Amino acid sequence: MRRVSAPAVQQVNINPTNLRSIHAAFPKSLKEQELIVERIIGLRNALSTSLLSLAKLCALKTALMQDLLTGTVPVTPLLDAKETCA
Repeated sequence: MRRVSAPAVQQVNINPTNLRSIHAAFPKSLKEQELIVERIIGLRNALSTSLLSLAKLCALKTALMQDLLTGTVPVTPLLDAKETCA
């Protein structure tokens, strides 16, 4: 739409002739529109769930790193186990 718009003072004008030259796809039926909305809602829910899981994992990583850095969780047994595997 920006390509066919005519800039004016503090606004952009699109005349009907230029508007007709734009090709766009629109759902033809209400049922198709409802299906699209349902899919978008499903994707938003999945995204929200993923972001919540990511936040929890980041918090867990921070807590584990803090435990390791403060010595709350000893790493000596892990080092010994690594040496025996080699």
